[in-house]
Amino acid sequence: MAAIHEHWAQIRRSLPGRRFQSWYRRCREHDHDRPAHKRVLQITFGVLIMLAGAVMLVTPGPGWLMIGVGAALLARESLFVARLLDRIEITLRRLLRAARLRWEAASLPGRAAVVLIPVVAVVLLGYLAARQLLM
Repeated sequence: MAAIHEHWAQIRRSLPGRRFQSWYRRCREHDHDRPAHKRVLQITFGVLIMLAGAVMLVTPGPGWLMIGVGAALLARESLFVARLLDRIEITLRRLLRAARLRWEAASLPGRAAVVLIPVVAVVLLGYLAARQLLM
C-alpha cells in the first residue's frame, strides 16, 4: 500500500501536462527487466478497472474515478495512453479555470440560478419518476 501512495505522490509532484509521461519513463527505467506476463497482467487489470468504471457510469458507484485509475494503470505501460492522459489533464485544467473565472464574475442571482436550477430539475424528475412508479 505504501508503494501505491508513493507512486501517486510522484505523479502529483510532476508538472501538469507531463505527469503521466514522466511516470511512464520512471517505470520503464525501474522495470526494464520485469517479465512480460506481469506487464500483460497490469494492462489487463487496467482495462478491467476501466470497464468496471464504465458500468458504474450507469449504476451506482464512482465510475469516472475508476476509469481514471484504470487509465493511470494503462499509462504505466503505454506511452500513448500517458500522452493522452496528459492532454486530458491540460484540457480539464483549462476548462475548470474558465468555469472558476465565470463563477467569480457572476452575480449573486446568477450563482443562485446555477445551483438551484439543477437541484429543482433533479427534485422534479425524482417526483415525476416516483409518481409514475406509484400509479
